Amino acid sequence: MRLETEALRLSIRYGDTQWEAQLRAAFDNLSASEAPAPSADPAGWDQANRRFHEALIAAHRSPWSQYLLKLLYRHGERYRHVAIRRGTNQSAFRNVHEEHALIFEAAVARQEARAALALEAHIRLTFELLSSAQIEM
Repeated sequence: MRLETEALRLSIRYGDTQWEAQLRAAFDNLSASEAPAPSADPAGWDQANRRFHEALIAAHRSPWSQYLLKLLYRHGERYRHVAIRRGTNQSAFRNVHEEHALIFEAAVARQEARAALALEAHIRLTFELLSSAQIEM
């Protein structure tokens, strides 16, 4: 979690207009896949979600950190897919679109601390929901 939040902070700090445009496009695509609900097209939502999270950290300057974060994200996806197969309904407990919107709005407003806190809460809630579903991580 710390690696991703720090990468986000640095991405906000160093991101240029091209980074912001790519982030806006990724968020718009994610928003479209979240309406009416992510369950309508799970594969499309997974892809849009991954691209959004990658866009958030795209402007930070460590290729090694980006590599590690992509690897960690892929491993996290496995647990989320297991939870879905077990019938864990995260949408009953949270508004994922609102979580993404808070992260996005803070990032484009260049509010590093607020964006990092929103991302941390987003990751922590995912972990807590998966843990409560008794999925060993």
